[in-house]
Amino acid sequence: MRQQVESHEEGHRLLAEIEANERREPIKGTFKEYGEWWLANCATGNIKDSTHEEYERVLRVHLYPAFGSKRFSKITRKMVRELVAEKKKAGLSQSSIRNILAPLRGMYNQAIDDEDVHRNPAARMGKFNKKERGKPPINLLNREEDHRCVRC
Repeated sequence: MRQQVESHEEGHRLLAEIEANERREPIKGTFKEYGEWWLANCATGNIKDSTHEEYERVLRVHLYPAFGSKRFSKITRKMVRELVAEKKKAGLSQSSIRNILAPLRGMYNQAIDDEDVHRNPAARMGKFNKKERGKPPINLLNREEDHRCVRC
C-alpha cells in the first residue's frame, strides 16, 4: 500500500515508524514466529552462511519443539535450564548444548536491543555440563590431623 506525504522529512519519519512497527510485531507472537523473523532479519548478513544454517537447524530441531508454541516474552530461565538438563540427560556434549544456546541468546539480545524485552533467559547459563573427571573428593584435614602431620 502506497502512502503519500507532504515532505521529505515526513516520509523519513513515516518510514522509520513503519520499520519500527515491523520490528516490534513479532515479539507479541510465539517463540517460533519471532525465531523465524529473527533468522530472516537479524542473523542474515551479520553471520557466515554456515552459522546461519546451523542456527536454522538448532531452531528447527531443538528450540521450536521446546518453545515454539509459547509466547516469546514468556520464556523463563527455568524453562531454559530444564531444556539444558533434558539435552544433557539425552547425552549431548557441552559444546552441543552451547550451540543450542547461541541462537537463543542472540534472539533475546536482539529483543533487548529493540527494547521489546528486559531480560535474556539464556544469559550466563554457566558451566551446565561439567563432568567429574574421576577425581576423588578432596578431604581436608582437621586441626588434630594437621597437627599430627606436621610432627611426622
